[in-house]
Amino acid sequence: MVREAHQDHGFSLIELMAVIAILAILVAIAFLSYTASTSNARRIACLHNQRALTDSILEYQLEYNANPNEVDDLEPYIRDFDRVVKCPNGDGVLLEYDSATGLVTCDNHPR
Repeated sequence: MVREAHQDHGFSLIELMAVIAILAILVAIAFLSYTASTSNARRIACLHNQRALTDSILEYQLEYNANPNEVDDLEPYIRDFDRVVKCPNGDGVLLEYDSATGLVTCDNHPR
C-alpha cells in the first residue's frame, strides 16, 4: 500500500496582503462613521444647551420683566449650569449671550 504525500500549505503572501487590505478598508470606514456620529452628537448637544439657556431666559423674563444682564444670572434656572454653558466640543468654548437681543449663540455651532 502506497501512501500519497500530503503537504499542507499556508496562505500565500498575496492572500494575506489582500485580507489585510480589506480589513484596513473596513476599519477606515468604521472610524469615519464613528467620528461623524460623535461630531453630530456634539452639535445636537450644543443646540440643546442653547435651547436650555433660551428657555431659562424666558423664565427670567417672566420673573423680572427684563432680560438678564449676563449668562450667570441664569444659574438658578438651570440644573448643571456649569456643563450647560459650555459647548460640548471639549475645547472650553462658552456659549455667548447677547443681553440686547436675548439670543444665545455658540461659535462652534451656529443656529
